[in-house]
Amino acid sequence: MSTRYLILPTLLLTAALLSNCDEDSFSQVAKIDLPDHESRPVLTLSLVAGDTSLPAGILSLSRGILDETSPDLGMGGNLRLLRNGQEIFNNNDAELRRDETYRNFYYALDEPIDSLPADYELVGDVEGFGSVSARQRMPAAPDFTLLDYDPEGGVDVDGFRVAEARIRLSDPPGEENYYYFQVISPEIRSCDTVRCDTVFSDRTFNTQFISSPDPNLLTAYPGSLALTDDSFDGEDYTVRLQFNDYSRGSYRVDVWSLTEDGYRYLISRDAYENSRDNPF
Repeated sequence: MSTRYLILPTLLLTAALLSNCDEDSFSQVAKIDLPDHESRPVLTLSLVAGDTSLPAGILSLSRGILDETSPDLGMGGNLRLLRNGQEIFNNNDAELRRDETYRNFYYALDEPIDSLPADYELVGDVEGFGSVSARQRMPAAPDFTLLDYDPEGGVDVDGFRVAEARIRLSDPPGEENYYYFQVISPEIRSCDTVRCDTVFSDRTFNTQFISSPDPNLLTAYPGSLALTDDSFDGEDYTVRLQFNDYSRGSYRVDVWSLTEDGYRYLISRDAYENSRDNPF
């Protein structure tokens, strides 16, 4: 008898839950009035010291949230790049080229982007839609030293041995500085080119996923780390980068100085990619 009384309420509760779990129980419709969207010129550019070209598709038109069409400017619109107020690029005077490897269009620059600090302004004009501009200051190159590298010098969050590289940053005082770290590993890939009995291989470079036990370093797109000097302004700081040693010690460590906008973009882009298609 006791067993029967214990089972009966459970069955009744289950039946009640099942009866309420229909298709409409987890949905709710809310009507939102969206204002009409007026397309305006938009542009974006990641400018890196040493760049010898500009991508052709950095000037476009904005779209409404419900607009499923792709804005097509062709190669129209005027794009100008200025350094310290002096024009160094105008797409009306530049030759449009195509990268046969990645199948994208670009404009060649007359000279590489300088690594010295300077004010850069990108200006876009689209006939009938107005103009848009963005301005940033190229930060100074980072001052750093590779202290050491140990292929088993770190321990990851799962307790496994990983490689660790230690870098000492020398931070200039009295200014906000933003740093970005990448570990690049070479990879040999066979291509389709066959001559006689030889298959030619192409050496490419892959971005290695890295982590750090230092909570000041934040994950940044793509699989890299970023850091501000808030906690060590004007002082030396040791950065620990950890990663899996798949290439048996053949790596390149890149250290970048970023603008604040570049820092925030790479942090937010990483968060966006990690939460894509995740409603929670």
